[in-house]
Amino acid sequence: MLVNALTKMSHLHFTPTEDARRRVIAMGEEAWRVHRTGAPSIDFLTNTRLLDRTALESRLAHSLGGALTIVAYHPLTISTDTLVEADAFFAALGKIDGRIVFCFPNADAGSRSIIARARQFCAARDDAHIHVNLEPHEYWSLLALADVMVGNSSSGIMETPSLGLPCVNIGDRQRGRQRASNIIDVVADAGDILDAIGLATSHGLRSGLKGMTNPYGDGHAAEIIAARLAELPDRKTLIEKRALPLASGDSYPAFRSLDDD
Repeated sequence: MLVNALTKMSHLHFTPTEDARRRVIAMGEEAWRVHRTGAPSIDFLTNTRLLDRTALESRLAHSLGGALTIVAYHPLTISTDTLVEADAFFAALGKIDGRIVFCFPNADAGSRSIIARARQFCAARDDAHIHVNLEPHEYWSLLALADVMVGNSSSGIMETPSLGLPCVNIGDRQRGRQRASNIIDVVADAGDILDAIGLATSHGLRSGLKGMTNPYGDGHAAEIIAARLAELPDRKTLIEKRALPLASGDSYPAFRSLDDD
């Protein structure tokens, strides 16, 4: 709930999506203070020169040839058992053909177990690799070369649409986030995950993603934010926040945390 507390202490709000804008207003913020701008990270992505396969292989020190699956998987922090979905996830990965590249999970509770399982998985397969840290342009270059991304990361939800990359989103970690048409949501069941990967890598789905819109922005968030800052009212109006009035018997709509990975 830290992000929600920061929201209430802020005088202006720049949200990545229209859904997020409505949620902030539902918290009682005045609508004129809340602007949908897109995510600044999409600006960075769309303005980054990506590496070609040869250059990226040289930097990562392994081949990227053939079918390529990128894995970004984190513990399920909304569950008391943060690893409750992990068995099904790794069972499905074990049946995937082609090259698999793991990105390290974040530091949530349970991440050490996921790291250990990922390293064990890679040790048993010559075509699987794990990377602790990747520079942003290396990571996005991987996504641009991949056939599919699999996992439960906010990167899959927010960034893969800008690259037209099919993404299989597993389980409940990203529940409630706005989705683009490249996202295939699936429960944490090995069979269902494999079916979703098969759909994601089908030619029909990939070709249908050309020209898709990313709800998290088009690379112009910084310009929109700067324009809104240039239009600020006087200091007194900006500083003096007031709650939206409620009709008798009404209450604010329920809202979800805006927390990221």
